[in-house]
Amino acid sequence: MARIIKSVKTNKISIQKRLQDLLPHRHCSIDFRRRERAMQKKPHPQPIKMSSQERRKHH
Repeated sequence: MARIIKSVKTNKISIQKRLQDLLPHRHCSIDFRRRERAMQKKPHPQPIKMSSQERRKHH
């Protein structure tokens, strides 16, 4: 059970890091909300979850 909880915690941290990578300014929550609305309006062709190798290709 403890292992599962740890994995969930690391997942949350990795998601937060990804969000910070997407945002130009980490403290700008307004921009984040604006982007969320834009993503809701038009669906993203790519899933947000990407492996490290795929992310290297994009950059």
